[in-house]
Parts: sequence; C-alpha cells; structure tokens
Amino acid sequence: MPTQSTATSEHDSVPTDKCISNALPIALHRRTRILSLDIARACAALAVFLFHYGIFPFGHLGVELFFLLSGFVLALPSRHRNALAFFRARCVRLYPTYWVALSLTLLTLLWSGEKLSLPTVAANVTMLTAFLGQPYVDGVYWSLTEEIIFYVLVGATGSYHPQRNPLVLAILMALACCFHATLVGSGVIALAENGAISKATMAVKFFPFFSGGIAAATLFRRFGKNEVFSMHIIAVAFLLCVLAPFLTIFYDYSLHLPDFLSPYKGAAVGGVFGIFYLLIVGASCEHRCAGNCIGVPAMVVPGISLLRAVAFFGASTYPFYLLHERFTKTVSACIGFRICGSWGLLMLFCAVAALSMLIHIGIEKRISTRFRRMQVSDTFGRCLFQEPGAATAADGSIEACTRSP
Repeated sequence: MPTQSTATSEHDSVPTDKCISNALPIALHRRTRILSLDIARACAALAVFLFHYGIFPFGHLGVELFFLLSGFVLALPSRHRNALAFFRARCVRLYPTYWVALSLTLLTLLWSGEKLSLPTVAANVTMLTAFLGQPYVDGVYWSLTEEIIFYVLVGATGSYHPQRNPLVLAILMALACCFHATLVGSGVIALAENGAISKATMAVKFFPFFSGGIAAATLFRRFGKNEVFSMHIIAVAFLLCVLAPFLTIFYDYSLHLPDFLSPYKGAAVGGVFGIFYLLIVGASCEHRCAGNCIGVPAMVVPGISLLRAVAFFGASTYPFYLLHERFTKTVSACIGFRICGSWGLLMLFCAVAALSMLIHIGIEKRISTRFRRMQVSDTFGRCLFQEPGAATAADGSIEACTRSP
C-alpha cells in the first residue's frame, strides 16, 4: 500500500482540509512587529529631524541607525523563495511611498516657482539617481541609494533565504570596507575624487552599519540556543562596534559636526552601535514571553500606551523621513510659516508626523495587505494545482504546500 508521500491517486492533487486550515493563520496573519525597533525608528527619525533644523548636531547619526535597522530586518528569516520574490517585496515596500513623497515634493517645488529638468525628475522617479548622474530632488534621498546597494548584495548572495547564514555577508561587507579604508589611508584613492571612485566610497563606507544589523539579527535569532555560537556572534558584533568608530578616521560619518565636537565623532558612532546592541540583547532575552511588546515596559497615559503611540510613529518613519526636509521647508516658505522657538518646531514636527501617518495608513498598509493577499493566492494556487504524484508532507502543513512545484 503506498504511503501518503508517494501515493498517486486523484486525491493527491487536492489539498486536505488540514492543509488549508493550517495555511490560513500562517498566510493571513499580520506580521508581528518588534515594538523596541519601532521605538528605535522613531528616535532615529526625531534625531534626523532635529539635525536638519539645527538643534541636534549628532542627529545625522540617526541615518546610520536606520542602516543598522535595515540590516537587522533583512537578516531575519523570510519566506522568499528566490531572488525575484525578494526584490519584488523590497520594491513594494519602497517605491509606492517614495513616489507619493516625491510627487508631493515636486508639487511644492512647482508652487515655489523652482524649475527642474525632465532628466532630473525621471532619474529621481527610478530611485537610481546617483547612478544616472542627476541631482537628488531632496538631499535625504541619498540614503535610499545605500539601501538599494545593500538589497542587491543580499539578493545576489541569497542571504534572504532561511537556510543561508547572513553573517557571512556581514563579514564580507566589513572586510570590503576595511580594504577600502586601507586604500584611503595609504593615499591610493582620495575621498574627494569624482565619478566611479566617489560612488564606490559612498557605498562601501556604510557597510559596517548594515553588517552590524545582520550580526544583531543573528544574535536575536540564536541567542541562548547555543552558548558557543552565541559567543561567536557576540565576538563579531563587538568587533563591528570597534571597527565603525575606528573607520571615522578615514570616513566622514560626522562631516557636519562643528569643530569642537569632531574629537567625539568616533565615540558617537560607537555609541550608536552600543545602544543598538543593548536594545537587541534586551529584546532577545524577553521575546519568547513578551509577545508583540518585546523588551519594553508599559507606560500608560489615560488608557493609552505612550510607548505604543511612539512605536506607531516609528512604523511611519519612512514617509516622515522622505518629507521632513525639503518638502516641509518649501511648504513653510510658501505659506510664510516661520519657525519661532521650540513651539514652532514642535508644530512643524507634529504636522509632518500626522501627514506621514496618513500616508502609512492609506498607502503603506493597504499595499502591504494587498501584497500579502497576493502571496496567499499564490500559496493556495500552488497547493490546489499540485500535479498528481507530487510529494506532500504527512502533516499537511503550509511548508509542504510551498515546496510543491
């Protein structure tokens, strides 16, 4: 009598009720968010906002914190079956919100009377502005180029796959940065050079931050499961914490700091790493018993969790980051709004934050939901249309369905 995995009857082409019932909660559930990381995003966005409005000179390091968070998120296990699925998910995450923010910025620039060339606008639409030799419509878009380069490396190496160890990519990126820094320190190449060398420098100099995020994700996934392996990850994370401040000798991570603060730039970069790793260690110690609220105590203000409100803003920091600089300053100039003291700055921050949350709810979440439903349809399509004789796991789990042709 043939076993279930080798049976070739007509019933093999139809998924069992158990398969569907197991697949639904896995495929349809909302992604669990780590509250601590959303709060870190909120803090990073606030720091960058205060930096661009001349309040907090170290605030530009919030961008480096975003790079750490990107490395962390992309190193977590995913269900992407191949590089195409990975890049499609990244494009769905980045482009719709970016196009909305870019459109709003272009409209405000037209309102102010500023003219932009068609090649500049077209290059910015693609998000490949730096590679096309055109200026950014908004200076903050430069960090998106770094993100795209990182995504290409993750996709090309297959580090998104749960069976691959992303720590290998983290070590290779850190070594590449060290090699480039050696060339800079020895005078072989100059940071001020234009063209391909300048673009390569811009890309490589931020590799340690993405690598640090990958190491943190590996620590988060495996901390406590294997003590020897955990110690190896901690060693790699420690080396990255030391490496990044050391590289400030060669790279201008703190280019915008005033002279009297320049001696502290290495400590500032190391502090970003240190705080991030403390956050991850705390989250990894408590995530098994804390549910959605990981490593964060409760702070309730008249029935509303203050930290959850901050975390909700943290979830909408992508549109906030895209809109907080040129768009906001242009609108303020057009309507004659002057930032007078801390109250004026607070009003401006609240206005941009409110607009960002609306975009997050109306654009990001809706598109994300539709994309997940498309993934569900694809999953059940592959379940329902298995060829007769296809192998099926005995438990009828969703993983068995997704492994089918």
